[in-house]
Amino acid sequence: MASAGTTARAWLRRLLGRFVPATPVIEEWEWYARNHARGRGASGAPLGDEWNTPESIGAECAASELVAHLDDRVFAPFLAPLAPLGTALEIGAGGGRFTALLADRARLVLAADTAPTMLALLAERFREHPNVRPLRLDGRSLAGVDDGSVDLVFTYDVFVHLSAWEIANYLAEFQRVLRPGGRAIVHHANTLSPLGFRKFQADVARERAGLPPAGRFPAMTPELFARLAEAAGLGLVRSEQAVVRRDAIALLERPAS
Repeated sequence: MASAGTTARAWLRRLLGRFVPATPVIEEWEWYARNHARGRGASGAPLGDEWNTPESIGAECAASELVAHLDDRVFAPFLAPLAPLGTALEIGAGGGRFTALLADRARLVLAADTAPTMLALLAERFREHPNVRPLRLDGRSLAGVDDGSVDLVFTYDVFVHLSAWEIANYLAEFQRVLRPGGRAIVHHANTLSPLGFRKFQADVARERAGLPPAGRFPAMTPELFARLAEAAGLGLVRSEQAVVRRDAIALLERPAS
């Protein structure tokens, strides 16, 4: 006889399978969004604000200032040459904490995610922003985004959870959808930074204890990421490793010719 958990997972697979073949990551993300929608986000804060934890990532700012801090130190200077910004594609928009930054700069923001409930929450938050368009992804590609149609690809707090194989696949997709001269901002793990290695050791300890890791952080370094970007036909403008000292933020560009 199937357990309640097994039955629930099977039901969710059938539901998601009507649109996108389900994977464990998509299922977990949908579960997280549904819990928030049912009142777990009792503070009233938009989903995603609970991830503003500067002390854990080595950012020197208050939690309430994290998004603005990253924008001031990293995003805004890198995006200045693209102004005015046409189409921005955000991968893993979640509750929209970075979508708001993009919506103020871009003519159109394709706010992409894999979980239907997440996208419903996002659509509600930005219901008065006609330039924000929720987009469902399949968790493996950027299917549905036309070749050379995007000025900016942006993703934060997503690639820290992806393997090198998954990252390589997505970077090839970036090269496809970016217009020549388009740019990408990608936050990824840096396992060999002091804080990154501390995170790795903590996950090893949980593995030894038979516990799941506290967030899936496959090994990655700026050097490996740069090599993957090069293989995908993207140029690394800079790897920012001082603002978020646990991780790295890769600033990429598709060559103009």
